[in-house]
Parts: sequence; structure tokens; C-alpha cells
Amino acid sequence: MLTLLRNFLTNTRSLEASLHAELRAMEERLSRRMFVIEQRLDANEQALRQLGHKVARLEGRASVLAARIANEENDPAE
Repeated sequence: MLTLLRNFLTNTRSLEASLHAELRAMEERLSRRMFVIEQRLDANEQALRQLGHKVARLEGRASVLAARIANEENDPAE
């Protein structure tokens, strides 16, 4: 077992190939994670945009209602 380890450590090509393979595997995992994160960010941006539109509509309705109330308070004829 020790001989195998010694041979592995002294064989720079083998070590380099092993490290390269490990690095490539890490890059692939990170790439997949980044893809998932980007998808989630896109979904979150879309959800926030939709919420922004809903908030704007609600603010518009509130403004119209506030104007109606103000008009009713200022118009004693009704």
C-alpha cells in the first residue's frame, strides 16, 4: 500500500492528471450550482416584478378612493 502511495506521489503526470480531473469535477459542480442559482434569481425577479405591478395597482386604487373621500368631504351638497 505504501509503495502504491509512493509511486503515485512520485509520478507527477499521474498526480497532475488526478488533480486536473478533480478540478474539472469541481468546476462542473459549481457550474450546475450557478445555473440553479441563476434560475432562482430569474424566478425571484419575475415574482418581484409582479408584486411591484400589484402594489402599483393597489396604490392607484387607494389614491382614487382618497380623492373620492376628499371630494365627498368638501362637497356638502351630497
